[in-house]
Amino acid sequence: MSRNQYYRGMIIVLLCLQTYFFDLVPGLNPALINYNSEFSKKLEIIVVFMLFLIFLVPTKTTKSNKAHVPGHFIVPIVVLLVGVVSISIYSSVVYQQSFIESISNGYGYLIPVAYIALIPFFKLESNVEWFYKWSTRFGLIYVSIQLIQGLVYKMNGIIFLSYTSFARISIDNASRFFEGAEFLTFIALFITIKPFLLKRQWSFLDIVLYIEIVLFHLFMSQGRMYLVIVLSVMVAALGFQIYRKLGKWTFLLLSPFIIFILLLAGGEVFDRLSFFSGDRANSFIARTYSVQYFFNHIFYNKWFGIGFPDPSQYDWLLRGMRGIDPGGGMMTAADVGALGSSAILGIVGIAFFIMIVLAFIHGVFKANSPIPIMIIFLFFLISCLTLSPLDIGRAWPMTLYLSLADAAWNLKFKRGSSNEDSYTSFSV
Repeated sequence: MSRNQYYRGMIIVLLCLQTYFFDLVPGLNPALINYNSEFSKKLEIIVVFMLFLIFLVPTKTTKSNKAHVPGHFIVPIVVLLVGVVSISIYSSVVYQQSFIESISNGYGYLIPVAYIALIPFFKLESNVEWFYKWSTRFGLIYVSIQLIQGLVYKMNGIIFLSYTSFARISIDNASRFFEGAEFLTFIALFITIKPFLLKRQWSFLDIVLYIEIVLFHLFMSQGRMYLVIVLSVMVAALGFQIYRKLGKWTFLLLSPFIIFILLLAGGEVFDRLSFFSGDRANSFIARTYSVQYFFNHIFYNKWFGIGFPDPSQYDWLLRGMRGIDPGGGMMTAADVGALGSSAILGIVGIAFFIMIVLAFIHGVFKANSPIPIMIIFLFFLISCLTLSPLDIGRAWPMTLYLSLADAAWNLKFKRGSSNEDSYTSFSV
């Protein structure tokens, strides 16, 4: 088996973990809750380690792999790696715990290091096309099953899928099916950049999948920011499509009308989703408290923030102190985007996000295909507002879209159809 096939095999394993084996295996997800759930990605970090083993194995030089293709986000990823290790060392001193305990509390921040291992894989056009085929296929199966489950639950309250206990709590208490939301949001991004990256228009199944993802976020996960992200990147993609069709001057002439329509539509979406009022007003207030709290903790330990203390002993620090801090006990760093990650990592988090932004800006002007990079950049920026890309559930999707940004930067896809776009071939 070639190294490329090993890569593909590991990626399929990660797709299975991201989709929780489609929730079809009775008892499997509850049994793996400490290893693969919304709040634990230990199996994922093991597979990432295996990807690195594949990356380190020397391979024969061929025409397809001899060209050097740089990874344009290596510097921030290396800064993150060194920073997480350093913070783990200092956390073990500050919180009087072992280094192993510290790194175990912060291992999720190491997942993006997989980006380095994936550089050889995503330097081939055929692998990017293969990944599109398989990731969208997994996404279509997963979201279709979830929508059927959601419909059955709405009609008679029956749960026939095998969810983790975390997911069941959310379903029972709030009728929210948030499992897999991060993965499906990434798939929506991948669909929107397809015409610009792979040089092929959306297929009927692409459109069906995108609509199903919107319906999932609208009625099942009820994640307002996820929905905003999914709609925003599609609006951007459609805008670029219209720009190509109409030309520069016609587009500029019509742009005031287009902006007016978008503002009206955006206001309607915000109003219907009750971003700042109605049942979700408390959520907005809690986030306001969280912003203030975590901003004040960015340099809690001088050069780094809160770091990686034991959550059971330092819940008062990680979530705020009840009765003392406004919103104490209700706050989480994951709810305030890049600010929350910076409150944990301190100067390391700030440096990471700044360098990622600078790399994207550089890519917009230097890439072979700048439009996909602009759309991915938009996705990243909106995520940073309230859904940090470094959150444990979003670290792997971030790794993937940084790799896709590299593909847009380095590769030149040919226009037209491809065998990899077929939905009838299932070969790895």
